[in-house]
Amino acid sequence: MDVGITADSMEAVRLESAMLESLQWEMDAAQERFENAVRAASRLGAAPEALGKAAGLAAEELQEILARSVQLF
Repeated sequence: MDVGITADSMEAVRLESAMLESLQWEMDAAQERFENAVRAASRLGAAPEALGKAAGLAAEELQEILARSVQLF
């Protein structure tokens, strides 16, 4: 072990690493739900301009989301 590094500090690193991983999973899931909601609103007839504004997306970002399709099989 390096001088100055304690077992407690290594445990803190492990805990923070696990927390970060957990938050990354949550962000990925939130992104997927967001994109699904955007696609659903589009399928229901939301105007692209209004949808982009509601979602906080530029036209190009909106088109990228709408172009991706989720295939479960």
